[in-house]
Amino acid sequence: MNKIFMKIVVAVTLTVSALTFNGCSVTVNLDDNKTPASANSSQNDNQNGANTQNTVNQNNNDANQNMTYTPPPAAPAAQTPVANYSSDIYSLVSKKDQYHHEIASLADDINSYIGRNSSFYGADSLISRARSIRSRIVQSREDVFNSNYPDYSIKNTLVEVFDAELQRVDGLIEGMEASRAGGSYKPGFQHGSAGKKRFDSLNAELNRMLP
Repeated sequence: MNKIFMKIVVAVTLTVSALTFNGCSVTVNLDDNKTPASANSSQNDNQNGANTQNTVNQNNNDANQNMTYTPPPAAPAAQTPVANYSSDIYSLVSKKDQYHHEIASLADDINSYIGRNSSFYGADSLISRARSIRSRIVQSREDVFNSNYPDYSIKNTLVEVFDAELQRVDGLIEGMEASRAGGSYKPGFQHGSAGKKRFDSLNAELNRMLP
């Protein structure tokens, strides 16, 4: 009977034994089929960490799926410089008109001079004006050839207009110099008058051609 009682006590004692070590009570679970509390806690922590990581990964995947890719703005297309042909040709056309008015003014002064004098012997200033106009017309004529304006028909017509203006001013110069040398100014002036008619025709044609 005592032996049976001792076995029961030993069995109970082996199940849970309360030990006191250095003043601290320690409970030791000696049942091999039970998991220690600290082990359960570690497993729970690991499981919670895994669940948290899965949640973060899922959130990241959802965020990546919801993101819309926006391509960077395209670089602006390079602009090709365009030559300002219009201003180039209209500058020369403007000079053509300027010479026309200068020649007309010079012709008026020549007529006034010969109305007061029998010859152009003392008309140095008038001849100098005519030569100055002529020099500038020659330069503008060269500028037409050097122009990049693509319409050659307009360029050629403008050259012809300048040629007509040269004929006008050359006729005035020829008449005055012939008179100074004791000859008649009329042949030169007639040559200039023919240039005026030629100018009027070509100038009207050019104005119709201009854009």
